[in-house]
Amino acid sequence: HSRKVHDLLIERCFEGGKHGGCLVIADSIAQACKAMKCLEKYQQNGGQGRRKFMLLIDESDAMRRTQSKTQAFERTLQRLESLGPCLTTMISATPLVNMLEIVTDGLNSSGRWEDTDVEFFNLDPLEDYNGLNELQSLVGDDEKKIFLEQNELTSKSEFAGIPWMNEKAIALYDHALDASASKKGILVLDCSCPRVDAPNNTTDKAEGVQRYYTDRGKDIVVVTIAGKGIKVRFSVDGEWLHQPKGHTIGMVLEAIDHDERGGLKTPVAVFGYTKMRRGISFRSSGRVPTHMLMNHGRGHNLSTVLQTLGRATFNGRSLLKANGIENVTILTTYNDFRACDKLM
Repeated sequence: HSRKVHDLLIERCFEGGKHGGCLVIADSIAQACKAMKCLEKYQQNGGQGRRKFMLLIDESDAMRRTQSKTQAFERTLQRLESLGPCLTTMISATPLVNMLEIVTDGLNSSGRWEDTDVEFFNLDPLEDYNGLNELQSLVGDDEKKIFLEQNELTSKSEFAGIPWMNEKAIALYDHALDASASKKGILVLDCSCPRVDAPNNTTDKAEGVQRYYTDRGKDIVVVTIAGKGIKVRFSVDGEWLHQPKGHTIGMVLEAIDHDERGGLKTPVAVFGYTKMRRGISFRSSGRVPTHMLMNHGRGHNLSTVLQTLGRATFNGRSLLKANGIENVTILTTYNDFRACDKLM
């Protein structure tokens, strides 16, 4: 991993006529520059011909941030790509941005729309996959679908002393905890509060939700996930348990399911924001997402919204049904829900 290894050690790994390896870097200018420096020397040491390398870009749509590619990291990534990889693989669950770039580059280079076609093939999901088309909106007592308005849920929102909460959001939690009386494996994903350390943060909200339902005789385990790590609280009287570095959310949920203070019959709510938007599966062997609150402010691109809602999708629809749940219930804005549905 380039962040942890000195430049000279990386270069030594690629020395010699037959040596090769895998260099993993983060999406930062410093690490991309470090990779270019090592790759240039690696190519020059190839003897008669330049050594080849492949470039794999995970979450590639997030690397394309402006149409004109004016951001410093975008320009650095272009320099890395200009070193001439023999194969470039762009990996993304939301490839629309990459496809638009291919179309635009084709049109700019030839001026003909005939050269802008993008060939691709679809891989059908497994029959047990619970996708976006299986997600349903929260429904009120009047049988009407409930949606958030844009900017309805903010740092100023409060319900029963719980920050980032209102009547619609508490209705989603009520739906989840009412279901727990006859069902199991309830898992609420709350991606509504972007604050980690500032007042009215994810920890404050988690404690407020736990206190609110404890006062009403209902147990709920709360979890927060942020860049600094994961922590768990089993009860209002308990302490926050900071999980060991390297533990994934899946490992933490698995431990909760097998802990006498928790178990599959006890609902779990996970509170996060940035860590709940890409790349992480929120599930255990016996518990999958059943409810999700997604609240993004203005300015988030469609890929981010779709990736976030994707945390409520998973392989394991049969497990959802075995736990007594028919569909994953979502509360978000109408525009975000509709856009994700149309894009998929």
